[in-house]
This record gives sequence, C-alpha cells and structure tokens, in this order.
Amino acid sequence: MKKLIKSEKLLYIIIAVAFLGAFLAVYLKTEQKLETLREAEPVVIHDINTEKTDTQQRTVYITPSGKKYHLYGCEHLSGKEIAVSLEDALNAQYEPCAYCQP
Repeated sequence: MKKLIKSEKLLYIIIAVAFLGAFLAVYLKTEQKLETLREAEPVVIHDINTEKTDTQQRTVYITPSGKKYHLYGCEHLSGKEIAVSLEDALNAQYEPCAYCQP
C-alpha cells in the first residue's frame, strides 16, 4: 500500500475538522431552538368536542334514513345531511356515529 504523504494526511484532518464543525453548528442551533420551545408559552389546541358543552347549541348532522348523528364531514353522511342540535338528535333517539364519534 502506498503510504500517505503529509499533504494527504493534512487534507483528511481538514475534512474531519470541517465535518465536526458543521455537526457541532447544527447541534448547537437545534439546542437553541429546543430551549426556545421549552421557554415558550404552552399552546392550547382547539378541541371541537368541548367547544359547545350545551346540547342546545351544539350542531350535529343526521340523514333522512339513518338513526345516527354525525359530525360535519363524516364519511357516513350521504350528502343529504340535516343540521340539528344535539339536544334534538338525542330527543329523537338518534345514537352517535361510531366512525366520527361526535
């Protein structure tokens, strides 16, 4: 095997140092972002299931032929959905859809 001359060894050292420097820069930047996220105020995600706790105000959807109530956009709605209050759906003995879980 050919022995490495000094310039080749120096080139490999420079490449290794450059790689380690780039890795360290990315690591430090990531740590700074994580620290910023740790210090940030918590984000509250809007939960549509708790938005309207009053059954008179909460809207669900029924179909003319079904006995289940659904959330808007449920795949089990036929396109002929009727918007009603949750209270009306419960009074008419509709049951919640197991798919969309209103």
